Amino acid sequence: FFTFPLLLLRAMEADGVTAINWATSAFHLAAASGALAKCPPTTLRTAALGGEALQAKHVNAWRQAAPQLHVINLYGPTEVTVDCTGYHLDRDFADDEPIPLGTACENKEILLLDEQLRPVTPGEPGEICVRGCGLAKGYFGDWDKTRAAFVQNPLRPDYPDLLYRTGDLAVERDGLLYFLSRRDGQIKHMGYRIELGEIEVALHAVEGIDAAVCLYDSSRDRILCIYAGALDSDSLVKAMRRAVPKYMLPNVYHRLERLPYNANGKVDRVKLKEQYLDGAN
Repeated sequence: FFTFPLLLLRAMEADGVTAINWATSAFHLAAASGALAKCPPTTLRTAALGGEALQAKHVNAWRQAAPQLHVINLYGPTEVTVDCTGYHLDRDFADDEPIPLGTACENKEILLLDEQLRPVTPGEPGEICVRGCGLAKGYFGDWDKTRAAFVQNPLRPDYPDLLYRTGDLAVERDGLLYFLSRRDGQIKHMGYRIELGEIEVALHAVEGIDAAVCLYDSSRDRILCIYAGALDSDSLVKAMRRAVPKYMLPNVYHRLERLPYNANGKVDRVKLKEQYLDGAN
């Protein structure tokens, strides 16, 4: 159904669907397809979304079609029983504005730690580490991976207290968490520390861009942008020059008809890395 957004929206309307719990990429796909203008979801009241960074431009497209829609941005990996933060979008967001991950869910605690597992100060990026109910004990039969990801809470050294290191970077601003990128998405380029996720937010805000991913080619010290949408690369370059500083501009642009998605409904970044990084000459 997600491959045919218009059929999906018609089925939802026929059945009077009032709430959805979708992968964020499916929500984005429906917004980018133009199907919302043809079949506005009049019965839909709530959308709970998770799995990828939620883009404000696509939220605004849904709210234009369904002004009554209440959106909840959820975050959390499988290792913490899926969700550990949440944010109810209680205000409007500009197309180029990042949407917060929010605050910790009940019975969960989020710590932002640096590479030495020390707490960072508000405004500084840190790795999202999770403790509390719902935390897994580890990976079945894989002790090395378990020891790397599930660690003793350094702030509670006197008794067993497990933390899960998500590998995701975030920053706290005004009491809310904001996603930045995966740990390998924080790069050093042209002498600057850059979060690839911030470039992706700017890309998604450009009119005519349906989806975009940034990769870093460390062997050539260049940023690659792989995107889908109606915009040609020259027009996208001009738009990005107005949106981000020069050192954050992608060096190479690849336009696809559609980005690849994995079985979980997320953009398949592994496949893109294999094609554009590992398989590059």
